[in-house]
Amino acid sequence: MAELLFILVAVGIVVALAMNRAPLWAWAAGLAALTFSLEGGWQHGNFGWPTLHAWSWLVWRPAVV
Repeated sequence: MAELLFILVAVGIVVALAMNRAPLWAWAAGLAALTFSLEGGWQHGNFGWPTLHAWSWLVWRPAVV
């Protein structure tokens, strides 16, 4: 159930950004927030800090660039 709620919130954020014709920095901030929550395991209901590992730069790259 937590996964479904996570997906609905993510889709809601995308729709809100698209409807407001948000600037690129707002899209990057939204992507960074989504990445932060994915790395922390929030989509499974585990609320914790993200763990950084050797391949985490691949996940964070789109939000930074």
